[in-house]
Amino acid sequence: MQFFILFLAFFMSCTSQSEKSVTAWQEICQRDDGDLSRISLYRMKIPSEWVRQDPSTHESLTDTTKANCTFTWNTPAGPIMITIYSFPYHDVNQRVPPEAQIARWKRQFQRLDIEQVTPQAFSGFSGLLFEGSGQLDSEDKTMMGWTMGISPMYTARLRAPELVHTRADWTIKIVGPANVMALYRSELFATARTFELIKEIQ
Repeated sequence: MQFFILFLAFFMSCTSQSEKSVTAWQEICQRDDGDLSRISLYRMKIPSEWVRQDPSTHESLTDTTKANCTFTWNTPAGPIMITIYSFPYHDVNQRVPPEAQIARWKRQFQRLDIEQVTPQAFSGFSGLLFEGSGQLDSEDKTMMGWTMGISPMYTARLRAPELVHTRADWTIKIVGPANVMALYRSELFATARTFELIKEIQ
């Protein structure tokens, strides 16, 4: 009987873990061109626990300081905020280099204790991952930030003006209490790397 109870507890624990790890593709819109018309351009495998918030459909997204999409993950250990931005450009001189984006993120810390920058490449994109911990908004927090763009091997195929949104750079910024981010780092890392274009680049 004791063995059966232990087995049942183990089984229920495994079931609970599998339920928590359920993910599903969610589509994310590009920025509009001032006409409030939003087209789904990206997709990402989102855990069921993440709560999504999209900008108002009555609000234009031409302002790149506004997030394309925001998620909140209220973990048992504390909340984590995930924000996604895209940055379409007509001319390469309009692009913000990944290093400049990281420098901006670093300035958001009142005190930066630990930092690491790692090259990234996935789903036809390349760029950098910034990880930093320190005092942010007067609390001990960690930030994970991907700053990515179309890999050079594909840029020649996306020069047409109508593909401005497809060749856009993008960022995913994830912020939460340092201990919570350390606890869920692997899940956050794996989820961010599912980000991709809905349609493959021909």
